[in-house]
Amino acid sequence: MKNKINVLHVFGSLNRGGAETLIMDVYRRINKNRFSFNFIKHTSALGEYEKEILELGGKIITVPRFRIINYISYTNKWKKILYGCPLNTIVHGHMRSTASIYLKIAKIAKLKTIAHSHSTSSRGNIIEKSIKNIMQKKIPNYSDMMIACSDASGWWLFGDSIKKENYIKIHNGIDTRLFMFDYKKREIIRSKLKIDNKLVIGHVGSFTPPKNQSFIIDIINEIQKYKEDVVLLLIGDGYMFNRIQEKVYNLGLKDKVIFIGSVDNVYDYLSAMDIFVFPSIFEGLGISLIEAQASGLKCYISNTLPHEVDITDLIRRVDLRSSAEIWAVQILRDNDINYKRISYAEEVKKQNYDINAVVEHYERVYDNLAK
Repeated sequence: MKNKINVLHVFGSLNRGGAETLIMDVYRRINKNRFSFNFIKHTSALGEYEKEILELGGKIITVPRFRIINYISYTNKWKKILYGCPLNTIVHGHMRSTASIYLKIAKIAKLKTIAHSHSTSSRGNIIEKSIKNIMQKKIPNYSDMMIACSDASGWWLFGDSIKKENYIKIHNGIDTRLFMFDYKKREIIRSKLKIDNKLVIGHVGSFTPPKNQSFIIDIINEIQKYKEDVVLLLIGDGYMFNRIQEKVYNLGLKDKVIFIGSVDNVYDYLSAMDIFVFPSIFEGLGISLIEAQASGLKCYISNTLPHEVDITDLIRRVDLRSSAEIWAVQILRDNDINYKRISYAEEVKKQNYDINAVVEHYERVYDNLAK
């Protein structure tokens, strides 16, 4: 269609990260007669969502990873891409490290731009973080719209610019129907994994330092000293997967930890869990916590996470500086064997975290920018 709005999403990779999963949920539901989605990634590695993107009609473009010394070739690649885009294109940047480069080029090409903050901290060593922090200062200058998933993530990336009219906060959304507690699914998963009579503690997240899975292993190591029939389910993948697996074996916990890997039916595994643990060092929001609450799980989380995740009475905050033993004791102390598990999906929906409401919000944003 001639008047269709083209949205070009910019990511580092197209794996099952929080931002990528959100946009895929939006892509599946957005009105494809009015909007088309295409994707740019900064890696040659095949992403978990790429097959589905192509099936939905999207295109995927690869650009080289930015290394400073390739500044000219990096910018030339972006010019080649963006200068050829129709004027009804919106560049939606989820990757902020080089956003000041590609959003500036997009503005020169007379395209509309969005900078989207999904985090509250930089990754990498001191030098890498310093370079990223310098580069991000100019992002508001090249953004027609600034979006954040939480107040904390907005302040972190945009600073005082969040006081401007072109800043909005949009919650990350989930399909609340999928994440309703399902007793039948619980029985199926627990039987399949042979954990029927165990206390099942779970976690969902990419295996990267901010998610703090190493500390979760320390917590389960403490818990199993007091409660033998306990097991930990770790859902996700990432470059630290092997390192965490090695730690489990070294501590003699291979019978206490089950690595599920990356799956597309996380909601089934949430129903199988009894407790959710999420001691992240930092998060833009923590969409896994919204999913866990929808499923009715008590969630033990670090005190560093944004207040927006506290949408039910299932949240228990624990000081991240506390020892693994303190975390373990609190989890066990609060574990009520008579607790009746119920779904909180409707409660989550009322707090505007339902994906259908989020899709409508994005459609309005894209429509207004394209005018």
